[in-house]
Amino acid sequence: MRPAAVILALTACSFQPPSGGGATPGGDDGNASDDGGASSDGQAAPTCPDTYKPLPGAPSLYRLSGDPGTARGTWLEAEADCRDDGTGTHLAIPETELEHEAFVDVLSGASRWLGVSDRRVEGEWIPIIGGTTWVPHWYNGMPYRGVLGNCLLLVSNVTEEDTPCMGEGTPPSEQWDKGYVCECDGKPVDQTTF
Repeated sequence: MRPAAVILALTACSFQPPSGGGATPGGDDGNASDDGGASSDGQAAPTCPDTYKPLPGAPSLYRLSGDPGTARGTWLEAEADCRDDGTGTHLAIPETELEHEAFVDVLSGASRWLGVSDRRVEGEWIPIIGGTTWVPHWYNGMPYRGVLGNCLLLVSNVTEEDTPCMGEGTPPSEQWDKGYVCECDGKPVDQTTF
């Protein structure tokens, strides 16, 4: 087949996920999978809600919340909202440098809750899916808030802070209602981590 025929044949192809079935996280480029639902490790990729989209350079699919017209909340409310989207959905975890950079790029200076906390053991920051894999970018001197700062917040200067999950130890305030990033990667939430 001549090159022009190959280009014409590829142009006619559609690489959209099947309608009604949701999207599936793809390979290392973060695009929706077109390989019949297999993830890059050969296991069946999770089906994600249609509201989850790829971020450039990130391995999963994501839903952003906190912009006008979308939900905001405390860390616990954000975690529950993400988990309610279905199996394998949770607050996003920056597991690689590229994933962290994708969050920074898309959030454009807005603060958002992420899925890491030290609510169970002070000073032991654990992703809500268990394990210890995440890429910290602590703001100068962080974490320093001790028992009051137990949840991870990506802040406008592209670093993270240990922030009260729901305003613990402070008067009720809307300042704890933040936006958040949900992730669909098929990994279940481990509620013993928070």
